[in-house]
Amino acid sequence: WYHFVGSMDDMGVWNRALSPSEIEQLYSTIVPCTETTIAQSDTTICFGNPITLSLDVFDQSNYTFLGSSNTSKYYIDNANIGWTDSRNAAVAAGADLVVIEDSNDQDSIYSLISSPTIVNHGISAYHIGFYQDLQSSSYSEPSGGWTWVNGNSTYTNWEIVEPSNSGPCQAEHWAMMYNNGTWNDECDGIWGGNELRGIIEVPIYPSVSNLSWSTGST
Repeated sequence: WYHFVGSMDDMGVWNRALSPSEIEQLYSTIVPCTETTIAQSDTTICFGNPITLSLDVFDQSNYTFLGSSNTSKYYIDNANIGWTDSRNAAVAAGADLVVIEDSNDQDSIYSLISSPTIVNHGISAYHIGFYQDLQSSSYSEPSGGWTWVNGNSTYTNWEIVEPSNSGPCQAEHWAMMYNNGTWNDECDGIWGGNELRGIIEVPIYPSVSNLSWSTGST
């Protein structure tokens, strides 16, 4: 005999000696655990294996990928759509309309919509996550009460003489980005034969890697 040093994850005790055939049968039913990649359908993770966890909950089925930054991925709607419908669909898919924090964000987004592939779609303008909160204490027409969907950014890049609240609806409470990168206040819905798309921002969540999985961990 020899002194065993290690660990065992399964043990059985019998009240009698097992026959050679019984021992062979028990041994043959042991399946070595070698899996290190976890699929959505997995129900078992092998003891001691390192694993990496990451999160991506955005349903991309109705969107076209624009590009990414260090912190976010960007998409546009596949269909002509108004601001409210675009935002509601984005939230339902696990994201939201883009928030532009500063001039660097502005330049990055503008470069994405300026790519030849996107320009060839013939899109007139893009919804962004900026809207006029009619319940805000600072609300006034045309420039008061504007807020971002995350409530944080203060950056703006209006076109000259915008916002103006001068569109056909006389209720331009939503912001869009022109193809030249400047912004305009717009009516909701589809109007004037324009092709409109929302720019959708999906945060990139950091992966958690090199976790040691042990019995009982979740």
